[in-house]
Amino acid sequence: TYAARVAFFFGALWSLKSNPASVLQNPYYFLRRLGGNLYRLLGSDALGVNNALHPGQLQRSTDNGTTWANVGPTPIISAGRQWGIQDVDIAANGVLWAIACVDGGTGDVAFPAPTVYKSTNDGVTWTSVFTDATQDSAQWRRFLALCVHPNNSSIIATVGDQLSGGVRVCNTWVSVNGGSSFSRNTGGTIATSTRRAVMMDNNRLVGIHETNFWYSDNYGVSWTQAPYGFLALQHQLLRVNQ
Repeated sequence: TYAARVAFFFGALWSLKSNPASVLQNPYYFLRRLGGNLYRLLGSDALGVNNALHPGQLQRSTDNGTTWANVGPTPIISAGRQWGIQDVDIAANGVLWAIACVDGGTGDVAFPAPTVYKSTNDGVTWTSVFTDATQDSAQWRRFLALCVHPNNSSIIATVGDQLSGGVRVCNTWVSVNGGSSFSRNTGGTIATSTRRAVMMDNNRLVGIHETNFWYSDNYGVSWTQAPYGFLALQHQLLRVNQ
């Protein structure tokens, strides 16, 4: 074990935060500032491959990364499978949203179902607001990417997948009433594990599927592939100044 430190960029210089206590060096899968706090995902390398899902423990720092505390549901890791937080975002009204799922595979029905959580107190406590308890061929559906509208706090979506005909195909769950209810769109254009997605201010969903970009203007009822891509797998997608 050794310290996992956070660096900040100011002007032309990087600055390391003071050295925190040493921690087990499992991978961190994102680092985000949401509201006034930092959030990161402490994952697991249980599956041992970099392109597998690594849901894990959400952690929160209220002092710019000097100290961290576990928040949200406790992850479950057993027999090479893992369930935990997969993504987190913040709405315009300050409500935090998070999704949790299992990484997927034979035997995953022993884990909890995919769930949407929210926090109304800056991440201190989290409440389950929606679960998809349907199994397909004895496997859970998965919530993979969380998309919160940048201006309209009533619109929350999660892009994920379900097992169909032996492959995983894209599903999108969307709420237009602040999480009171969610509907599912099966938009079968993509046979996918879409890992990252964002929502634009015109309600367009943009997602990464491996090396390609896809977008949907109807909350995942249908998807269109953008006319460009990358030669390598992409692991991050950001909406900036939009």
